[in-house]
Amino acid sequence: MTPTALPHIEAGKMVALGVTTPGRSRAAPQIPSLSETAALKGYDISLWNGLFGPAKMPPAITARLNKELNEVLREPAVWQKLQKAGVETQGSTPQALAQRIRDEVKRVQSIAPAAMKTSS
Repeated sequence: MTPTALPHIEAGKMVALGVTTPGRSRAAPQIPSLSETAALKGYDISLWNGLFGPAKMPPAITARLNKELNEVLREPAVWQKLQKAGVETQGSTPQALAQRIRDEVKRVQSIAPAAMKTSS
């Protein structure tokens, strides 16, 4: 949910049909996820970010950066500022990020051929 749209939705000037994430947004839990509908069950167009480093970064440095970043993301002032910007924070691990990337690649590879057919 973008912070620019939410005030208009709350004022009744815009109608939100749904969010594109699998679950409802913490910023606007009253707006359903499109995946809640029978026609779009499983729909997920989520934006995410990850922190990357050089390919052969020493594991000790990777672990330290991960620990520090997760601590920063848990700081209330940082968390609140990100929430106001429409960012839903979720700390993770390097292994979880690697799995997320593998899963995203598989998902996009599975839908790309159909998307290419309909756009031709």
